[in-house]
Amino acid sequence: MSRDLKQPVDFRDWAKVLAAAGLSAGQKAAFKPAVICYLGRCKRQRTAAVAFSAQRRRQQV
Repeated sequence: MSRDLKQPVDFRDWAKVLAAAGLSAGQKAAFKPAVICYLGRCKRQRTAAVAFSAQRRRQQV
């Protein structure tokens, strides 16, 4: 299944999704501030959270 990387992504329940993810506690701890930073940047820049920019952000961390 192909996803359009420019379509907005729903991050409303990101903390619940992260908590339920099959990741180690260390991985979850690393992702949490990265998600908060990314969403804060989207808010400041008044841009939608989209998979393309989230992937770019992840590569920079």
